[in-house]
Amino acid sequence: MSVAVLGSGVITPFGRGSRALVDGLCAGRCMLGEHGAAVDDALLDPSLLREDRALALTAAALDDLLEGPAGATLAGIDRARLSVIVGSTQGAITRWSRQRGELRAAPDTAEPSPPDSSAPLRLAAERLGALGPCANPSMACASGTAALALGARWLLSRRCDAVVVGGVDALSTFVRQGFVALKALDPVTPRPFDAERAGLGLGEAAALLLMTREEAGVSPSARLLGWGLSGDANHLTGPDREGRGVTRAVRQALAQAGMAPSEIAFVCAHGTATSYNDRMEAIGLARALPGARPPLMSLKGAVGHSLAAAGAVEAAMTLEALRRGVCPPTVGARRVDPEIDADVVLDAPRALAAGAGLSTSSGFGGINAAVILATDRNG
Repeated sequence: MSVAVLGSGVITPFGRGSRALVDGLCAGRCMLGEHGAAVDDALLDPSLLREDRALALTAAALDDLLEGPAGATLAGIDRARLSVIVGSTQGAITRWSRQRGELRAAPDTAEPSPPDSSAPLRLAAERLGALGPCANPSMACASGTAALALGARWLLSRRCDAVVVGGVDALSTFVRQGFVALKALDPVTPRPFDAERAGLGLGEAAALLLMTREEAGVSPSARLLGWGLSGDANHLTGPDREGRGVTRAVRQALAQAGMAPSEIAFVCAHGTATSYNDRMEAIGLARALPGARPPLMSLKGAVGHSLAAAGAVEAAMTLEALRRGVCPPTVGARRVDPEIDADVVLDAPRALAAGAGLSTSSGFGGINAAVILATDRNG
């Protein structure tokens, strides 16, 4: 049994919705500036923005979800059978950073709270009135993709009847300085899979998707066919250099979907534009997809790396790209690294053959996740 995906809510530096995201990617636009790729404040609730940026992003994605077809479906779901799974690496980071400043200014009177990675989850669950099980998977940059996998497991085990899954993270100076310390940021703009790539760029986003079990006799317009998770425990800040964890996650997803590598129409890769990640991922994908060489792209050269949000954003993007029958280009890349054996899409969108979309994520600690998605048009 596969899982039905009944809608998505997305907010990225390109604006609101998965259509705006794919439009921007296909136009080859780059939203990264000196300090990363930010969402326009005008698209966010001012009162929530004053409280915390990640909460404002979560609310914007939720509004986009509810205003689409998913809103009507959610209205008829028993709240006791509705779950929410929202991944975040930082949670309410801007609130915490502000409180740290208050503590330095007035150490005797300030009352800072600890970092709260579950704050976006609580906001979404409260606004939805969800009374079923909820979870905040904090699995580094694989959190958003892991949320889809966990939600699918809950549905098929009948732990819930519907689940809203996704991820959110906001730009913050605190996190940026961590990547500066790792020397992982490109001083200009990221170039995923490019021969001259020099590091990633940071972004912010939120994406939420509504999933239910696929009922007999009903054909949903979009489906999650397979998923896989792996942990290679290779290093504190990176997965296995030979991509073995990526290979395991993709093979699990293919087995779950009952699909052959040749049935993958395109790959939305993690593609951070670091020398280490892109090479590792290409090796892992080639091993997992023997005999197949599907078009591959990364969106991080356009909107940056949104950490826990990235996988959920990429899942929503994958579904929209499949509906249109195109693979967006890898913004920023000009010449593929000759050591990377992959059909990286450059310069312009490419028409897709029939099939499903594979989206992959990798994170600190050696965490890897993969999902296979399909729509009416493809798959």
